[in-house]
Amino acid sequence: SKKIFQPMDAYVEENQLGLVVYAPVDIMINKNPLQTRQPDVLYISFERLEKFRLDDMEELPYLDVAPNLVIELISPSESSRKVEEKLADYRKIGVCECWLVRSAEGAIDVIRFLSEFTQILERFCRGERVRSQVLPGWQPAVDDLLVSLASIKGQN
Repeated sequence: SKKIFQPMDAYVEENQLGLVVYAPVDIMINKNPLQTRQPDVLYISFERLEKFRLDDMEELPYLDVAPNLVIELISPSESSRKVEEKLADYRKIGVCECWLVRSAEGAIDVIRFLSEFTQILERFCRGERVRSQVLPGWQPAVDDLLVSLASIKGQN
């Protein structure tokens, strides 16, 4: 998540767009019964923060406003059903875009939620740049955002 958080945070801060936060941050899905999600990285615009008068996120037990963008690092063992449940929750609360980072596959899936039932999926692979409608000016190279298992093993 650090490989995604750091360049995204730098871009968002440089352009004064909002906040980029990494886990652990709980996002409210349902109050009763209580259900939260904890994406690996999220971006929330100043516009959304001001709308809900969130001055100090650090004081909140959970975020009760939908981020503009959430990023989930998907492990090869994570079931497609579990991923679909996360996507349904994010769509329900008003997240605009979700990135599913699949390092094992060398790809990032960008899902844009257009309505309750409609979404657009674009897959960006190694050698390509990710394109986002939420952060259109930031087009990072997929290779820069993915961690290869070989590089992790080489650090030991």
